[in-house]
Amino acid sequence: MIGGARTSELLRFCAENYGVQKRQAEAYVAKAREQLKADMSINRQDFIASKLALLDEVQAKALRSNQMGSVIGSIRLQAELVQILG
Repeated sequence: MIGGARTSELLRFCAENYGVQKRQAEAYVAKAREQLKADMSINRQDFIASKLALLDEVQAKALRSNQMGSVIGSIRLQAELVQILG
């Protein structure tokens, strides 16, 4: 399933909306799955770094709006990501 749709639904969608034959639609779906796998193969350090950066943004916004609970929650998540907390 991609985006909640079954493969058969995707194939039908391609045929109805793009005039693509089943075999070609299957090839497109297979390529899309391979691309998703490649996108998800990010390594652990890159993943952690991107999430830490996002949490920095969350903290800054929370501080500006005086949402201290969100600031604390963000700090806690950062500590868990770098395994300071368990």
